[in-house]
Amino acid sequence: MIKTKKVVLSLLIAMVMLLSAFALMGFTTNVSAYADSKAYFSDEKYTESDFLLCSDGSESYKNIQTFSNEVKSASIGTSIPELTQVIPSQILENSQETVSQYYGKEYGYYVVKEGDYVDVLLLDFEYEFDDGEDSDGLPEKDAADHG
Repeated sequence: MIKTKKVVLSLLIAMVMLLSAFALMGFTTNVSAYADSKAYFSDEKYTESDFLLCSDGSESYKNIQTFSNEVKSASIGTSIPELTQVIPSQILENSQETVSQYYGKEYGYYVVKEGDYVDVLLLDFEYEFDDGEDSDGLPEKDAADHG
């Protein structure tokens, strides 16, 4: 009887250890798979378009002006998960206090990160060229035409 209890107890301990090992391997596999699948993009890639940058590198349907208006109308302390579609996630993931800035083709940013707090200044660029047209697309009129 005592021999049977020792065998059963040994088998139970072995099964618990085996299941624990499988569970731990499953957790470490998930973490490393997540870390390997994370894509990082350059500052230039983020700012070459007025549209937010999705995690797969494609352009979002939302542009920087819409995003900015949503942030301005949000209450203090509101979570802004789309911030990683506007500025590189490496800046937000950095655990050190940093100041980062980049001015690209369509917009620029200035970021100050202190602990869990992030201050962001976005600058949206609008280009105007003297191409002989008014802002409404019609040819400009000379002062002599107003006679």
